[in-house]
Amino acid sequence: MGIFSALLINLFLALNISCVMSKKKSIQPESTIKELFANTTFDSMSPDQKKLVGEIFWSPIYNTYQAEMFPLGGNMFFELGLPSTQENIRAIKAYQTGDNQFPLRGANFEPGLDAADFPWARQSCELGRIGDDATKLAQILKQYGINVNFAPVADVGRHPQSVVYRRVYSDDPQKAADCVAQTVGTFAYQGVQSTLKHYPGHGGVAGDTHAASLTDGATRDYIQGYYLPPFQAGINAGSNILMVSHIIYNQWDNFWPASLSLEILGYLKNNMGFKGVVVTDAMEMNGVSGLYSVNASINGHNYSWRDLAGFIAFMHGNDMIMEGDTRRLKITYALFFDALQAGAHFTVQGKSIDFSPYQVCERYRDAALRIDQVRAKMKMGTHNRWQTVDCNRGISASNPGIPGTHSPGASGEPTCSPYTNPQYITCLNNNPYKACLGGKVFDCNTICRSDNPHKLDLYHDICSSAPVESRCNGFGDWTTCLDPRSACVGGRVVSCPKGCQSLPPTGTVGLVYHDRCQ
Repeated sequence: MGIFSALLINLFLALNISCVMSKKKSIQPESTIKELFANTTFDSMSPDQKKLVGEIFWSPIYNTYQAEMFPLGGNMFFELGLPSTQENIRAIKAYQTGDNQFPLRGANFEPGLDAADFPWARQSCELGRIGDDATKLAQILKQYGINVNFAPVADVGRHPQSVVYRRVYSDDPQKAADCVAQTVGTFAYQGVQSTLKHYPGHGGVAGDTHAASLTDGATRDYIQGYYLPPFQAGINAGSNILMVSHIIYNQWDNFWPASLSLEILGYLKNNMGFKGVVVTDAMEMNGVSGLYSVNASINGHNYSWRDLAGFIAFMHGNDMIMEGDTRRLKITYALFFDALQAGAHFTVQGKSIDFSPYQVCERYRDAALRIDQVRAKMKMGTHNRWQTVDCNRGISASNPGIPGTHSPGASGEPTCSPYTNPQYITCLNNNPYKACLGGKVFDCNTICRSDNPHKLDLYHDICSSAPVESRCNGFGDWTTCLDPRSACVGGRVVSCPKGCQSLPPTGTVGLVYHDRCQ
């Protein structure tokens, strides 16, 4: 990571309630959610709005017309050996210059399956050919202009009737782990990014989630001990992309499939140390698209379960959504566009889904940062447009008091935003000792802080005159930011030398989520 990127990230840590990231010229820093997302249909979206929304989608785009209509975060190619596909890839590569460059170009190129001239992964692992076979695979992908392979299959072959049984490296977790790690390292050496799939493991049940919903009854302990070692080995070997399965693991989460499970995705990021990009398996697969029958209105527009599933998957922790049916991209863009303006509030089989526009924006910010970090590791530069978006300001006209980021005036002094409600105190984040009240700047005796540590949609700020030691209010083991350099842990103030950062919201409105010291 370069010095400039590091400075931007440090800035974000200091201003922990803003969407602050790398710079783009196409959107001015004063832009707000309200200004950017003023319309509600795909056809009326501006090119900048489409680029912001499309950041987190991965889909098969085959010509420059589609590329211009759907500026995706990632593109997917199939049938690499066909001359027509190679011609499409050349056309897309020629289009991808400057601001139109896709972050990622992917292909599903598994040995023995799509790469039919190669032995199956199981055979390659047993014969000790991983290094040679993975090198040749990566070289072919690079020849076609592909920088991401949707392999290796990190599942363990537990069930002979599983759709992945022939595609796994081994029935033995440790042997599979060794071969997965070797594949990841070999791909990386050749300049191709690997994708671990299908977390937390697709090998334990008969059938195929392309065709139907599947349930795996293995216990959580068994999954963690038997299914996860190859995934952990791939993570440790440096894989930066991971695909999640659509299987329901009912002893771990008896409601959501893994691709929509807050708990299962949270374990990956919080317990297994995965810092890269999490991508869903294809959302058109019957294992998830046919799961429920639900309709919901978001920002006045009606959406079906098929539309909503990808949104829930994203909000629950996937960083990119794989939409294989490009005919549905207009609907998908419109749904996320609506949710960024109005949030989403509906019920699925009695389970409440309740996300504010702030939470949707912050989830975008977190996902975009992860995508950008993968690009940087692949030496592709930076792409993120979310630096200029303030998640807190202008989300809706009915919530004018949400505190936001304010730019310094011409003299360098902080200024009050026109979005500030005159009855509210609004902290100036570039100076935590100053605040707005009635459109004017005034000093806080100690520091301006949020009066609501849960960080929900609408809250007042306050000027605190109390000593910092008295400002911890007993959230047990949770870490709660007090200011950019200190936090509460177990009712005591701790120092955050590198800054205190809010973790992105990971659940419904009202769910407490903790912060962290960097």
